[in-house]
Amino acid sequence: MFLIFIINVSPLEKQLSYADYLFEEGDYFRAITEYKRFIFLSPNPEEKLFAKKRILSSYKKACRYEEAMDYLETFQSEGLKNLEKGKLNILMGNAARARTFFESNDSDTAKILKGWTYFEEANWEKAGEEFLIISDNSALSTIAENLSAYAEKADTEIEERNVLLSALFSSIIPGSGRFYAGRPGDGFFSFLTVAIPSLISYVYWKKNRKKASSIAISFAAIFYVGDIYGSIVAIEEFNKVKEKEYLEKIENNLHIQERFIKQ
Repeated sequence: MFLIFIINVSPLEKQLSYADYLFEEGDYFRAITEYKRFIFLSPNPEEKLFAKKRILSSYKKACRYEEAMDYLETFQSEGLKNLEKGKLNILMGNAARARTFFESNDSDTAKILKGWTYFEEANWEKAGEEFLIISDNSALSTIAENLSAYAEKADTEIEERNVLLSALFSSIIPGSGRFYAGRPGDGFFSFLTVAIPSLISYVYWKKNRKKASSIAISFAAIFYVGDIYGSIVAIEEFNKVKEKEYLEKIENNLHIQERFIKQ
């Protein structure tokens, strides 16, 4: 059906249609080649700009962010370049740097994206403040309201665990902090690494082999301190995973990446 369609259009339209077809099929690298060919052939500035934006989007969807950043320099509009640099920095995990490119842009899209950078950092309060700035008359007001609602209920919906409690548990019973972090296997192993050398130290002490007992208890002490530190790290990772899951839930419902960042 696609082939029948392109027979009835001009060569340039065929070229653009074919590039669009590849883009929609997710064949981004071939789409980039066809869009570049179209840009070379087309005399129409608006169509060229459309094709250039599609090339940029193709790089983003293919996760070739550095190449997208380089290609962005071919655009003339500084406002567009700053907005896109911000999007690319979000995709590259540089939320704080991304915000610097949105500061000079007063559009509602920039406000949505700026709020999203705070989401990336789990700063729900600051994110909510950004979304509330958007007017009720804006075309993006519904999105802003939904994002604001997610920001408001984040603290109650995200299952976070206390770092100090994890350290306290491990200081009382080695390995228990890792159990608290949802890692029972690691917790059991940590318990053994402290318990076994402690038991060996006790056996040597009973046999009056003080030097051997001291060496064994030294190992136990090292593993004990290491377990407390490990339980803190485990809880921090647990909390990050829960924050990421919440962000993924928002993305699955509102498709911010596809609608605002990768386009």
